[in-house]
Amino acid sequence: MSNEEKSLLQSSKKLGNIQVLRAFAALIVIMYHIVSNASISQGISITLFYSLGHWGFSGVDLFFVISGFVMIESQRNRPTNSFEFFKARIIRIVPIYWLLTFCYWTIATIFPAYFQHITATPSWLFTSLLFTSGVLGFGKPIIGQGWTLEFEMLFYLFFASSLWLRNSFRSGILTIALITIAVQSFTLNQIVFEFCFGLLAGVIHQKYKISKNIGLVLTIIGGGALLLELLFGSGEGNRVLLFGLPSMFLLLGIVNLNQLTNRFLLALGDASYSAYLLQFFVIPLLFKLTLNLSAIRSQGDILVLVFTVITVLAGQVLYVVVEKRLTSRFRRLSKGR
Repeated sequence: MSNEEKSLLQSSKKLGNIQVLRAFAALIVIMYHIVSNASISQGISITLFYSLGHWGFSGVDLFFVISGFVMIESQRNRPTNSFEFFKARIIRIVPIYWLLTFCYWTIATIFPAYFQHITATPSWLFTSLLFTSGVLGFGKPIIGQGWTLEFEMLFYLFFASSLWLRNSFRSGILTIALITIAVQSFTLNQIVFEFCFGLLAGVIHQKYKISKNIGLVLTIIGGGALLLELLFGSGEGNRVLLFGLPSMFLLLGIVNLNQLTNRFLLALGDASYSAYLLQFFVIPLLFKLTLNLSAIRSQGDILVLVFTVITVLAGQVLYVVVEKRLTSRFRRLSKGR
């Protein structure tokens, strides 16, 4: 999260819980990829965390809902025009993503024998950098998790096009209308409705005073629905309804509860983007390094925990050493400093 974003959310006293929710979303996505890789690709038996093999990807849905909400809040507290808004989003998303994309593409180009499952072409690199891999028929971008960023950037375009209204409430409503029209007219993936859920949560929060008691009820409804899917669901069905809608209730609830101030949890939230991207490198590497370590591979649930901790810590290091400095540098350059 950028310093600008932090100040905006701090001014509305919602930073703590949203940061922790971001950390939770990144954590369950990481565990989902570890469990899926272990049980499907590696043939490792997972017992305790097996359900995360279908449930963990709900962290993406939660990220999308959070994104919609944060956009409404940021514009409510500090309105900007379309250009300034999109510039801030580019600075926030692009530097570390491009750096990791270039790294992976370069390594795959120099050592193709180790990447026989892919063909690192310049055109694939180009579409990955421009967030257009899916649209132009390349499937996922070079950094696999980047498919979510392609939807994120599309949402930013929709939202930026509504900022001429100079009112976060009206901009949110117009963006919801534009996305709905796009889904109906161009068969756009319905997952973009989850950004609308976040916008709707922001609009509701802006329009109505929600008490802590109601916030607790909404949290229980949203969290309970997600928990029921974890315990008894199979991940089959419309993910927008299974995960997106409960995520909206969960978010709308927790932003009206007492804010968490635990520094460790907040730090995990700060580094959630780095951890989310870096898992694409770390998780496969961990499985390769432990290929001949039967002791840990025979304990699937312990393996999941160990790999999760390592991946999260690696993300924390990347955030502190690279992402934070890189983003700050580009922000200063954008202001001519």
